[in-house]
Amino acid sequence: MGRPGARAGVIADAALAPEVTMTSPGRLNGDRHADQLPMMAAIAESSGEPIRVSSIDRPEAGAGQVLVRIHASGVNPLDTKIYAGEAPHARHPLPAILGLDLAGVVDAVGSSVERFRPGDEVYGTTGDVGGHPGTLAQFAA
Repeated sequence: MGRPGARAGVIADAALAPEVTMTSPGRLNGDRHADQLPMMAAIAESSGEPIRVSSIDRPEAGAGQVLVRIHASGVNPLDTKIYAGEAPHARHPLPAILGLDLAGVVDAVGSSVERFRPGDEVYGTTGDVGGHPGTLAQFAA
């Protein structure tokens, strides 16, 4: 982020890239629903091409999921293999939000979630396999 006192993460200024939306894992789409809020994410569109920071729809916490406001994420060796097109075992189609690892705060919980509450500090892994969006974004579910 670069501002004094700002938390670590991958948040970027919306002016850095044109706006796109992601309505399902790995697919970009121009349809924006009025009730979906935007977030910034790093999008790998194809192997070896520059990763672009774009404004996309914020995910929602589905049943059994939590929505995490990401404060820090990292690039894992699997990310670099997927990005280079050398990870057929991961089966992660591009375009996609890469990233496995995250630390942040629970922003919302889906139905049937009992262990976590909004405001809980969490860390873990998600994304990068099977088309599930990763952690190089402001939010992940």
